[in-house]
Amino acid sequence: MVDKALAQRDLAEIFENLEREQKTDASYLIQWIKDSNLVGNSREEDIQLKIMFKKAKSSRRVRLEEFKAIIMKLAKEKSRTFEELTRQLTEEGPGLMRAATEGISAFRDALRRN
Repeated sequence: MVDKALAQRDLAEIFENLEREQKTDASYLIQWIKDSNLVGNSREEDIQLKIMFKKAKSSRRVRLEEFKAIIMKLAKEKSRTFEELTRQLTEEGPGLMRAATEGISAFRDALRRN
């Protein structure tokens, strides 16, 4: 059983880091959800996620509470718990997103040097 308080604390901590890095826009968060395998890669699921994020006040700066609401809705639709999805996000997503970001940064640095 996933510890509810631990899952929410981990999510909040990761989200705070994303806010500091200015990476709480809808497209980045959608990619995090996909990379964590909370949804498949179908066009329908992509559209559904984008619709969920349109309800946020700003697609450029999604707030933690708005993100949690989206995860809760996904959990309900997937017949899973919020804690399960949160744990999956915190365990699988950040490493993949960090690796992708570092790869892009390294590529940009290499281009600048040449």
